[in-house]
Amino acid sequence: MKIFDLYGIRADDVGVHLQDLSRSLHVEWEKRFSDYIGTYYRAVANQFGASSIEVRPNRLPDENGLKEKGFPEYTFLLYVNRSPRADEIRARLSLLPEWSFLRRDVFD
Repeated sequence: MKIFDLYGIRADDVGVHLQDLSRSLHVEWEKRFSDYIGTYYRAVANQFGASSIEVRPNRLPDENGLKEKGFPEYTFLLYVNRSPRADEIRARLSLLPEWSFLRRDVFD
């Protein structure tokens, strides 16, 4: 079973919130840039076995659109992809009330 979780935050600047995520998830962030995504952050050496944990802006840089159109009120998104410990991550993030759980997609 492959679990893909999505979280969102309403914030103008995600910097302070990255520190909170670091403490909660015990990860360090690597700043990256993509022409499609813009500036985003990827967790390095996550202990949860996730294929990736990333914080991305919801607004796409080259378009007047949103990455996740169903959640326009969230300015930044946290993607937790394919973690066998997704429920533990969700429990940890529930202690950070500024981050909202938005969606879980499950594939066999």
